[in-house]
Amino acid sequence: IKQARENRTVFFSIIAISWFWFIGASYLTQFPNFAHDYLGGSAQVVTLLLALFSLGVAFGSLLCEKLSGHKIELGIVPLGALGMTLFGIDLYFSVNSIVVVENISAMAFIHQSDNWRLMFDIAMISAFGGLFVVPLQALIQHRSDDKNRSQIIAANNVFNAIFMVASAAIGILALVIIKLTIPEYFLLLALLNILV
Repeated sequence: IKQARENRTVFFSIIAISWFWFIGASYLTQFPNFAHDYLGGSAQVVTLLLALFSLGVAFGSLLCEKLSGHKIELGIVPLGALGMTLFGIDLYFSVNSIVVVENISAMAFIHQSDNWRLMFDIAMISAFGGLFVVPLQALIQHRSDDKNRSQIIAANNVFNAIFMVASAAIGILALVIIKLTIPEYFLLLALLNILV
């Protein structure tokens, strides 16, 4: 961590990457309760949300390569952060248009056109997350000295873990103590992302 802090750009990149893991862990841990309490869904709908999130990150990562022209392009990072925020805010509003059917299957959920906006928002949050995190990962590898690159990567992993644990603590604070609803918590995450 001391070595990572010596290079300000690398250190702030590590913090930003860790924020990505904070956001991702926050969404993923709430998807089961979100699907059950707000979408009327079964375990299939939870799997659908997880799949959309995973495929979105993969799509965003591949798109990042195309947009960057095979070089480290930090201009994509603010675009990724902005997309995460905008689609995170829209996710909050899209919940209002959901027609809840108890124990709905994944295929039935997909076939309900009222659910498409919510699915699109989830996919776009994660796609823009991919745009956000890939250049930062490349930057810390590129800007780290050869002799201590592995230590920098280790510091990144330590901070990622700390932020993921912090996401659980913040989730408990927001949902249990402050008593936000899950959609309100998702909105809070999107608004906090503006600070990034």
